[in-house]
Amino acid sequence: QIMAACEKTLGYSGVSCPPATAGMTQVVYMANLNDISSWTAGTTGWYSDVTMKAGKGLYRMEIKKDSGRFHETLQGAEESLGSYDQDYEAMIASMSIGARNAVDDSNGPDLVIFAPSKSQEVFIIGKDLGARMVENEGDTNQDAYGERIIFRATQMREKRVHLLDTDYDTTIALLESLVIAS
Repeated sequence: QIMAACEKTLGYSGVSCPPATAGMTQVVYMANLNDISSWTAGTTGWYSDVTMKAGKGLYRMEIKKDSGRFHETLQGAEESLGSYDQDYEAMIASMSIGARNAVDDSNGPDLVIFAPSKSQEVFIIGKDLGARMVENEGDTNQDAYGERIIFRATQMREKRVHLLDTDYDTTIALLESLVIAS
């Protein structure tokens, strides 16, 4: 699904179109930026495929329900040097050694994040320059239990881009086919 029919013929129109569903799914996919060999571009803002280097793949992480969040901010536009910062934030509902190690392994490398939304869009964060973990907080308090993480891609040349291979289900199947570790 690329756009609702009302958007194809009328352009963006929040009044006549059904509203999107806010929030992210309970799964996120990550790859090391250097493990991606190529992208297949679709129309502006869309990519239809990602190819991994031999023996490389995606890491699949389950996150706490309703904890995923994508946020994008324009930086420096008043100086005509506009770039975007893209953040992906989530909670892992565990304080186990496995959760600790997954978070620790994410600290340092340049990552590309594939974040599916509840509106059946897959946001790509850090496509060209990579995203880095910029915050991590482990907490044993009941409401905040687990590992909170924020990945940030800075100075991105364009607004977020999306992955879409035919339709949402096919796109998720593509991502799942590239998973080498969960």
